[in-house]
Amino acid sequence: MIVSEASHPREQWAICLTFVGDIMFGRDIGRRLTNSAEPVLSAKVRSLLADSDLTIGNLESPVTESAGARLGLGASPLCADQLGEFDVLSLANNHMYDCGDVGIADTMALLDRRGVRHVGVSHGEAAGINSVVVDVRGTRCGFVATTESDLLQGKDQQSRFVLTDISDPKVDHCVAQLRRECDFVTLLHHGGNEYIPYPPPSLRERIDELGEAGLQLAITHHPHVLGGQECLPSGTLAWYSLGDFVFDSGVDLRRRGGILSVTVSDSRAVSVDFIPTWASDDYVVDLAPPRQSRATNRSIARVSRRLRADHYRVPYSMLYVASLAGFQLNRLWSVGRSEGIRAMLRAGLSRAGRLRFYGRRLAGGQHK
Repeated sequence: MIVSEASHPREQWAICLTFVGDIMFGRDIGRRLTNSAEPVLSAKVRSLLADSDLTIGNLESPVTESAGARLGLGASPLCADQLGEFDVLSLANNHMYDCGDVGIADTMALLDRRGVRHVGVSHGEAAGINSVVVDVRGTRCGFVATTESDLLQGKDQQSRFVLTDISDPKVDHCVAQLRRECDFVTLLHHGGNEYIPYPPPSLRERIDELGEAGLQLAITHHPHVLGGQECLPSGTLAWYSLGDFVFDSGVDLRRRGGILSVTVSDSRAVSVDFIPTWASDDYVVDLAPPRQSRATNRSIARVSRRLRADHYRVPYSMLYVASLAGFQLNRLWSVGRSEGIRAMLRAGLSRAGRLRFYGRRLAGGQHK
């Protein structure tokens, strides 16, 4: 829903927008919430989120009362208290269809009851693109959320709900309208390549196009590993992949997450601050210990340097292969450390079948 701009003069103050990555309350996280009253966010993390003017994330779990429909990453309403930490959630992601239309409807209804704004899902094509505007002490912040159609595997063809595709030209018009009515416009995009911290060249180009339409900040999710940041030629600040925030992966690279705080003043981002987080063995998200914090910051700096280099498109395939190999080795190492050598070997054999999938993406240029 677009909130029209008031005609009277407004005094603007600096505000803080805080972003986190993928949030998943199904599977092992859901079982943990069923059996334990302990929150999945530590007191320090909850305090940081509470200090922000707005806290924004990507909800990757449909939340439904219907246990029969709770498939994939579907979650029980027992997670509702955890959702109270957030002000705006994107629903435009490849798992929102996991529980069918009932899951999407239940999720939106639950968020409405909790007073959490949601963006990225529309009631059919005729409804147009779902965006949201939040007025924070005189600063109007507009949000639009998108995903990529090839991630949906045809599930969208069977639903009355529509998730916004970033390639849709209507997104440009939506961003332009938001910019006319708002002081600051943010895109929440679910896309890119899983386990690859470097954004596809085509995604960088598309976000830059939206920057020409008025987009000021882009935050992406889906790779499940932390990426990096850059300022695009249009002036748009882009942070590629905030990784996992709440998830049930035991892979070290996926246990690294973070809290990104963007200070907005006079209709622009004036500062960016990133605080690394770390998910424990029992899935509690806390501030990262020093060793993990240093590793996270080094990784972000490495990706950000590469984004500033010339000829990014040419070596992207090599970055893709190297990152994918590094992630799979980290996965095996994490399994071996926690479960032993035999489990590590089984995990290696079970992932071997995915080589054909990644090979097809490389051969067809779909990774770019």
